[in-house]
Amino acid sequence: MKVNVRMLRPPNYYVLIRHRDTKTVKRIGPDEQKALNFAKQIQNVYELLGEEGVRQLLAKDTIESTALVSTKPAVLTLAEYSERWLGQLPDAVEYTTLKCYQLNVKYLVAGTANADEEPDELALGKLPLNEITHARMKAFIMNMLKKQTRRHKTFGKHSIRLMVATARALFNDAIRDGIVVSNPTSGLSKFYRKARVEREEIQPFTLEEMHRVECAAAQESLQTYAVVMTMSRTGARIGEVFGLQWKDINFQRNVISISRNLPTSGNGDPSEPKTRTSIRSIPLNSELRSGLLVLKKHHHRGLWVFSDSKGNPLDYSVFLNKWHAIQKAANVEVRNPHQTRHFFATELLSRGENLIEVSRMLGHASIAITVDVYAKWIPPARQAVVDILNKPAETQQAVAGLLSKRIRKRAEKSGKLGPQAVESNEINMVEKTLNQKAGGSIPPRPTSIKSET
Repeated sequence: MKVNVRMLRPPNYYVLIRHRDTKTVKRIGPDEQKALNFAKQIQNVYELLGEEGVRQLLAKDTIESTALVSTKPAVLTLAEYSERWLGQLPDAVEYTTLKCYQLNVKYLVAGTANADEEPDELALGKLPLNEITHARMKAFIMNMLKKQTRRHKTFGKHSIRLMVATARALFNDAIRDGIVVSNPTSGLSKFYRKARVEREEIQPFTLEEMHRVECAAAQESLQTYAVVMTMSRTGARIGEVFGLQWKDINFQRNVISISRNLPTSGNGDPSEPKTRTSIRSIPLNSELRSGLLVLKKHHHRGLWVFSDSKGNPLDYSVFLNKWHAIQKAANVEVRNPHQTRHFFATELLSRGENLIEVSRMLGHASIAITVDVYAKWIPPARQAVVDILNKPAETQQAVAGLLSKRIRKRAEKSGKLGPQAVESNEINMVEKTLNQKAGGSIPPRPTSIKSET
């Protein structure tokens, strides 16, 4: 924003405000100092409150002389602005995105998510927004890369990327609010590109283990059994399973449609799944189909496939307690529910199922993700697969005979074979046979065989 003072119609002074593609003119009067003070006030208000603050100031019919000498207001600190920023987000972003922002703001403000710990000296919370430069952000990242998480590991590439993404979103809004003029988070990725890549430990159930868990779930309750079966026989994410409604299951076509996600925290409304490709259809396993039909007949309480006694979506925390109990009852190592998704993927891939089809059923954004996560479970090419390229046995024998005779002929020419000789008409006969099988594509034999160099 550019603000100038000019005398356009003597003796009156005017304040000219140029911002983007618009120009605003405000008449002040014959007092030049008053016009200069007002121009300064506009600049201060813009730095603090942005365009809206300037618009309100210009809407006033009169200008109080006491207001013209106001000093430049202090810029909000990151801690102050982030609190206001997070308060504006609940209706603007998905619940899971909000929770991600809330966690990473804690890291930005204090350098830790633990309220009992002292803020890190390189944390950004106490700094005014306009003092957080690219250099400050870089120092913050380098410091976080050295810190340890609660699991006594350093922060990985993905964690740092989310912190930077949160800071980028915050500063973009601060720019729109007119508090800062640039975003200090640009060009930071090169500083954490080689950081540790975080991998969820994949501990899929074996087929026999999964069957034991399913039997233990059947002893617990009909609904628990149906939940476990849906997880293991569709490979759907847990939020997608809990977000299923009866209209998503087509028992005639034997298809389950995944079109929504229910946050496992118990808060927030249903939303679309993780990615565009997560909206998908999965074949309905025959054993799962039977279980769901029984559930619908004896446990149908409304829209949701899995619900409580009031017809509301099933509480994930209630299921999680049962999930741990049935694994202990099945005498298997206790794992998180997401391992049923890994079970689904690894069992299909290890049995040679089509990689593209498995990736589609998992709802991955690309087949590269499936390969990256499950590479060790994708079997190598079988001998039979490459052997389909072989020539017919009769042709193979003819080729082998021809090559053998030519080798002997070359050895005879060079004197290495001794007195044993090979008649040229024998080679001619083999070549003729091969030429017929190749449709006349084999070139005529040269009159002399040159030695290879």
